[in-house]
Amino acid sequence: MSFVSPISRPLIRGAGPVTTIGRWVHTTSPVTAKVSLRKQEIRASIKKAQEEAVLRREERRKLVDTPFLNSLIDPQKLFQSTLESSTRAPIEEASEAVPRAILGLTTDDQKFLLESVPQVKLTHSKLANEDDTWAARTAAENVAKVLSLENAGSPEITKWNKQLAVRTFGRKEHDTGSSEVQAAIWTIRINNLKLHLLKNPKDKYNCRRYIMLQHKRAKILRYLKRCSLERYAKCIKQLGLRPEMVEEQIKPISRVTEEE
Repeated sequence: MSFVSPISRPLIRGAGPVTTIGRWVHTTSPVTAKVSLRKQEIRASIKKAQEEAVLRREERRKLVDTPFLNSLIDPQKLFQSTLESSTRAPIEEASEAVPRAILGLTTDDQKFLLESVPQVKLTHSKLANEDDTWAARTAAENVAKVLSLENAGSPEITKWNKQLAVRTFGRKEHDTGSSEVQAAIWTIRINNLKLHLLKNPKDKYNCRRYIMLQHKRAKILRYLKRCSLERYAKCIKQLGLRPEMVEEQIKPISRVTEEE
């Protein structure tokens, strides 16, 4: 690329026209160097943004690595693990790959239903033999499989997670109204919506609900902070939250990401 410089010296001055000779200035090298420098800046900024995103994901992963959040059951992961286990092993072995929990029954009720009742039936039976013992054990196992979380739907699993939140954060037995329990239940619903929005980013209605639930959780946690700073710090640590996620303004978003 070249051009004639506007600064040129006249050769002949007189009555006639002025004849000038322009200097040819080559600008290819400076322009190429400038463009190359700009590309390097863009690549550096992209690399820096990627590194910051990796650090945010790693920080978020460490933040949510809490006993309560790890004990929650994800319906999609539970279904996938059950499906994979059923293709690899028989039902007796597959049941060990996923948590065996009976919906709506306490530990004492499970022992009574699955252990005590078959034993009492065999004890009062005068003609009980090995076949009857095997049949009673098989019947108890079938009842456990039917009532287990493996065969439960998403609403039942969500109900189980809420009961777990009540047992973990409740200040007394059957405590469903304390601030910690309410914040934990909001967190469960927020996490469920987040998993849905990661697969369905154009669902604007649930994206709005996602923001509204975050506002409700932040509001009740700010109330808990005014009441007891110690309980507030313990609660947000167990829920995997940073203080700025509660105290700062929650901005509307158009797409949910893993870092949130």
